[in-house]
Amino acid sequence: MASYDGFYGTTWSGSGYWFTQPDQVEVWDSGIQPTVTLIDGSAAPQVSHSLFFPSHLEEMDKYPVFLDGNHSLVTIQNPNAEGGNLLVIRDSYAHCFSTFLASDYQNIYLVDLRYYRDNLSQFVAEHPVDRVLYLYGVDNLVSDTNSAWLK
Repeated sequence: MASYDGFYGTTWSGSGYWFTQPDQVEVWDSGIQPTVTLIDGSAAPQVSHSLFFPSHLEEMDKYPVFLDGNHSLVTIQNPNAEGGNLLVIRDSYAHCFSTFLASDYQNIYLVDLRYYRDNLSQFVAEHPVDRVLYLYGVDNLVSDTNSAWLK
């Protein structure tokens, strides 16, 4: 585990709590080297072999160190895992948590409904999943109209 000082969180800059002490970002690296594919609409997919993007640790917002921040679709492939396929319907709250799942599932599909514009039912038909995890922060859960069909 590595710890990095100076984390204020994404909403800190607009909060007005300028005297708040920063937190630390902890990166728990399991040592696996999955194939991580980041997809945003029609842009060319970006492929990495790490769940972590340490260049973000030099920025004001360090949270994108996990899975490079917000993307409409992220796939994590770990052929050495024993579990099957997991669909995570999520917001950014799931970024750090998903890194812990990577050692247990062969394929993880992280869909952020705030940005994902394709047909999710068609995606699941093309990428069968064994389990679904709905992982949202409470703020987005109660206000995100993109997930209204799930409520």
